[in-house]
Amino acid sequence: MNRCRRVGIDVTRKCNWRCRTCFYRWRSDFNTPYDKPLQDVMQEARSAQARGCDHVVLVGWGEPGLWPHILDMIKEVRAMGMTCSIITNGSLAVGHYAKMREAGLDHLHISVHGTGKTLDEISGTDGASVHQQQLFSYLKAENWPWRMNMTVQKININELPDIALMCLHYGCRHIVSLGFLPHYEWNDPNRLQEVAVHPAEIGRVLEKVHSAIDNHNSYNHHGFRAMFTIRYQPMCHLNPELWKYVVNARYVLYDPWEWDYGTAGLSDDAHWQSACSLGEGVAIKEEPCKSCYLHMHCGGWNRTYAAGFNGADLFQPPLFNEVGQNPGDLHDMNPANHGKGYFG
Repeated sequence: MNRCRRVGIDVTRKCNWRCRTCFYRWRSDFNTPYDKPLQDVMQEARSAQARGCDHVVLVGWGEPGLWPHILDMIKEVRAMGMTCSIITNGSLAVGHYAKMREAGLDHLHISVHGTGKTLDEISGTDGASVHQQQLFSYLKAENWPWRMNMTVQKININELPDIALMCLHYGCRHIVSLGFLPHYEWNDPNRLQEVAVHPAEIGRVLEKVHSAIDNHNSYNHHGFRAMFTIRYQPMCHLNPELWKYVVNARYVLYDPWEWDYGTAGLSDDAHWQSACSLGEGVAIKEEPCKSCYLHMHCGGWNRTYAAGFNGADLFQPPLFNEVGQNPGDLHDMNPANHGKGYFG
């Protein structure tokens, strides 16, 4: 397994959306006018580079594209010899994204949680879908590689295959299904029920997403095969053919498109132990996960999510011949996990 060599840096609390599933929705500092100073961000970037990271991704509490220092930061990061990307809602002015690209931004990772009125409702923002469509057209015309994520929730669950197909039409290189995570104040089971979907239902829809990507790749003449990642899904509620695409908490530190959480400089053994600890911090520690032969690859499902669905009908699936016996055997079968975490 390759280690993730990207550092994730929060830069702002400001956002032009009011997403119903935002991790920070119930926190008192949600959507407050805070911007991190440029010098602090650059110090984080230098520290990450010193421990072995080679890419900066702006993440987190708000919309990074609204951070006033973003163009200066991109230029400084590139001057250091690192690449850079941002996770964005994709609804800012197209010209602003063009300036980021001119400054040296490697790619955009766009939150595409729906189409049309569905996205407007999820984002709490009229016109969100229209603005995204404008950006998609620009990305396709410029042939600028980009990635997406779609957070799985009640309102969009049946649209996921259509969302993926739309993004593929506009040249998306990497489809990421992002399972909803009950972090922070979302640990309240009543709040969880507002948005979360039973993982068995998610599994059935993800099979359709996978088929859509496979069909696209079969007839794709653009010189690349779209990648697929499923983040945070119990493997027992998936067809075994999809197991290799799953990245649960235990394998976050080996997902090249995630970020390193400060572990890039550790020894191999210490890094693996950190990865296991990260997973165990949220995972079920008892049956049916504890003795499941997939535990090495799955790490156990999120215990808060499972509790919100009365155990979520988890089970130990029948043995599948292609499952390896070593950590990372399945993980390494996904082409998305062989990348560098950037395109340039």
